[in-house]
Amino acid sequence: MRDMGLIRGAFAGELHCPTRDEFENGPLRFADEFVRHKVLDLVGDLALLGKQILGNVVADRAGHAMHTALVSRILRTRRYWEEVTHSEREEAPDLEGDTETAARSSA
Repeated sequence: MRDMGLIRGAFAGELHCPTRDEFENGPLRFADEFVRHKVLDLVGDLALLGKQILGNVVADRAGHAMHTALVSRILRTRRYWEEVTHSEREEAPDLEGDTETAARSSA
């Protein structure tokens, strides 16, 4: 994997590699440990925005490259975001479940 440009910051003793019957280097701490790792990767990469995100993020088979490309595109394209204060946030309509308004606001 290292030859493929992957696991650049990992060491063999830190990896949980699945084998046919178990995991090398001991059992997982949580049944969903791989999912937790992916979510933490996404949160950390989105933190590069330097601002709190008020919205929903859906990531399907994403990784660091896709996350950082998203952050770059958001920062580069001003129409993709707006900065609001906390008072504006409290007054903003709740768009969750309102697909028509959500579609208009994302266009």
